[in-house]
Amino acid sequence: MNLKKHFLALGIALSVTQAAEATTIVTASPERSFQESLIGKNIQDKITKKQASLAAPLQKTEKELQDLQQELMDHKQKFDKSIKDFEKEAKLLSAEAKELKAEEFQKEQQLLERKHATLQQKYKQFQETVQQLERKMSDFSQKEIQAFQDQFQQAVSTVAKHEKWDIVLTEGGALFVDKKLDQTDLITKELNKMHEDFNKDKAAKTGTKAEAKAPETAKTAKKAA
Repeated sequence: MNLKKHFLALGIALSVTQAAEATTIVTASPERSFQESLIGKNIQDKITKKQASLAAPLQKTEKELQDLQQELMDHKQKFDKSIKDFEKEAKLLSAEAKELKAEEFQKEQQLLERKHATLQQKYKQFQETVQQLERKMSDFSQKEIQAFQDQFQQAVSTVAKHEKWDIVLTEGGALFVDKKLDQTDLITKELNKMHEDFNKDKAAKTGTKAEAKAPETAKTAKKAA
């Protein structure tokens, strides 16, 4: 037995074990942060409002289509009743009256066919519009969610450096994770801080612009005086 090789292998194994023990590994849930953080809630609100704004004109068009369909059905029922009534009275009518009635029915049938064709065309246009808006909504949602993912990654990096974490795993990236490793709350807290800092910076910039306009307003008032 080569003891030198044996102890060398044992030394390597111990070094790996010690390194693993020294490594700080935590987990975080992007999904939970998205649901609970101010940034995530803001994005959810934007997506909901966007969806509502895109759906509003569709609801109006859908109502118009329903009204047209009901109108067509009523017209068809009235036309069918007229034919049945005519069939009952046909024996009592002259050949000329029958011919006039047949022409009338033919015109009515053509009108129904035009209405039906118009409804089909409008419905086809409606479906195309729905598909376009669905793609638009999908693109908007993906863009917003990607923005959150970027900010989530930024928050993870910031907190990891501060807390001296070596590895951050997502909850769904492992077969089993002890809940004591979950640091989602810290990440969410950092996301909220990022959101508040962004709003403060935005408010400060807005205030600066307002102050810049104020002297101009004062000059204008002075000239007017």
